[in-house]
Amino acid sequence: MAVTYKDRYDYARNADILAAVKISMVKTAIDIQAEDTETASHAARSSFAITVLRDPEHWGAIMSLGVVTQLTTATPGDTELNTIMASIWNAYAVVYTTPAEG
Repeated sequence: MAVTYKDRYDYARNADILAAVKISMVKTAIDIQAEDTETASHAARSSFAITVLRDPEHWGAIMSLGVVTQLTTATPGDTELNTIMASIWNAYAVVYTTPAEG
């Protein structure tokens, strides 16, 4: 059976998945604060990491939507969540730190 977008939206609001996403997100933010400053896009990554660390409840709800778009199972393990978080981090960091054009 295929996983629908509605299924993924429900996963993003599932308390267990949401809690795991928040932990993975905070872990990733802490790791980014320790990375080499020469890492590509480090300034944006670091700025976003600080923002995430200041309000993980808010950002967990937002980033859970990005995470569930990449899930391969309805019950992801820690390794899968960490891999997904690392793969989507820059998309959120760049959007967050780049001023909107208007």
